[in-house]
Amino acid sequence: MARKRAILACFHSKIDINTLSLAAKLILYVFTMDHFNHQVFAAIHQIPHGKVATYGDIAKLAGFPSHARQVGKVLSSLPKDTKLPWHRVINSKGEISLKGDNYDRQASKLRAENIEITEAGKIRLRDYRWQGETS
Repeated sequence: MARKRAILACFHSKIDINTLSLAAKLILYVFTMDHFNHQVFAAIHQIPHGKVATYGDIAKLAGFPSHARQVGKVLSSLPKDTKLPWHRVINSKGEISLKGDNYDRQASKLRAENIEITEAGKIRLRDYRWQGETS
């Protein structure tokens, strides 16, 4: 329990990370990434049917506002049969960032939720964006 409190103290910037051993830094990194992943999954899970959020929106909702790219990295490691509505996460330009078959798979899932995608591959964020508000 004391180790967990020490890690949480570092995570919340209460002590200087530079004073930690390499092993402690590794434990902190793993704990932080696990926490980040859980927060990202929790935010994505809340996106309502028929709505989308950007990678940046998810990062902000997860409590890591400058980590939009890392949200994409987390999503890229999901198994194909995940129940998480990953397909509702798009880029800040209102576009699907994936290419090829993965683009088609995401577009198909979004269209199945009646989300319109233009011929140019754009989704109107003004109409479909969810930013964490409750309905």
